[in-house]
Amino acid sequence: MRTHIDKLLDQGWSITGRDPVRLELHQRVKIVRGGVLVDG
Repeated sequence: MRTHIDKLLDQGWSITGRDPVRLELHQRVKIVRGGVLVDG
């Protein structure tokens, strides 16, 4: 999971939340739920 998140960060995604982990790029959102990265 960490490797995948690192790749997203390299692509310009930003971590905007920590509990749960939330990543955003423009209007796209991904959230870690139950150890799985899902589109939010």
